[in-house]
Amino acid sequence: MRRVIRALRRSGVVAHPLRRPVDRVEGWVTLILVVVFAVFTPLAAAAVGGCAFRAGVRAEQSQEADRRHVMAKIVKEGGRESRRLVAVARWRGSDGMWRMAKVPVNGGHRPGSSVRLWIDQSGREVAPPRTRAQTWNQALSYCLITMAGIGFLLLEVRRAVRLRLDRRRSERWERLWAEIEPPWSTRHRPPPPWP
Repeated sequence: MRRVIRALRRSGVVAHPLRRPVDRVEGWVTLILVVVFAVFTPLAAAAVGGCAFRAGVRAEQSQEADRRHVMAKIVKEGGRESRRLVAVARWRGSDGMWRMAKVPVNGGHRPGSSVRLWIDQSGREVAPPRTRAQTWNQALSYCLITMAGIGFLLLEVRRAVRLRLDRRRSERWERLWAEIEPPWSTRHRPPPPWP
């Protein structure tokens, strides 16, 4: 409980005799921004994540309808390309024509063995359809990006407010010092008369 009270005093929300009005304004602005972050950020992240998830599910359904997998026979080993093993494989497309292409394989595939491929409506090899895990991953990533963006924006608002309040503090300090300095300082006193 002491930590909470100490944090509230430091923030400027709780009044105490040494707090200036600008300190209280800064404390209230900080408190309001924290509340806005706590209330608005989850709502915005849920909305963005929900949109991303629904778009991902539509992409899954579209790709599942457009793509199918076939078993292809490896004709010959192809070697290494771009840090992955490839082999030349042959399969029958959806139009009944035989197709051949280099396909990625694991190390244990030899000529004559089978490998699973995904093909589109025209019979060309394509990437596997999107999975539900990819959809969840993308939706959660968008949620985190949204939360980080809102947090950054609110921190920048707080920084701008603080800079403006610091400028006011400095101006007030200069005015007060201009009133108080002359009696205390020797800079404005006339030199003592010479004897």
